[in-house]
Amino acid sequence: MINSEKPEKVFRTEFAVRGYELDGYGHVNHAVYLNYAEYARWCMIEESGAGSDYFKRNNISPVVVRVEAQYKEPCYLAEKLIVETRLKECRNRAALFEQRVLKASTGRMAAEVLVTLMGVDSNGKAVRLPADFESVFGGSS
Repeated sequence: MINSEKPEKVFRTEFAVRGYELDGYGHVNHAVYLNYAEYARWCMIEESGAGSDYFKRNNISPVVVRVEAQYKEPCYLAEKLIVETRLKECRNRAALFEQRVLKASTGRMAAEVLVTLMGVDSNGKAVRLPADFESVFGGSS
């Protein structure tokens, strides 16, 4: 688990709501928040300095095995959003990421997404996460 004495990294991804993400009621469709979270995690990999080939270099594939989303308030067309991503917990084979979708104009939380990620090998078997995983994604900023 993460050492609570170490400052944690918080990765921030910013973008605006696009028209094709809206549902019939004019707000962001609930499933789109999972896309936002996925996009922000890939941005986190780049921002961390690990690079887009981090998992390939480590001979594993990242697999989302659990997602929990809690919706707080709707988002609308062209609204600026920020997704904050932080590594909440890291175990041998699994990592838990907490992601908060915030409205840039007010700072209010629109949604919170908890994602459990595992590393799997080429045979689909769960394997240990890379030795540097916690320091790359969860250590001090």
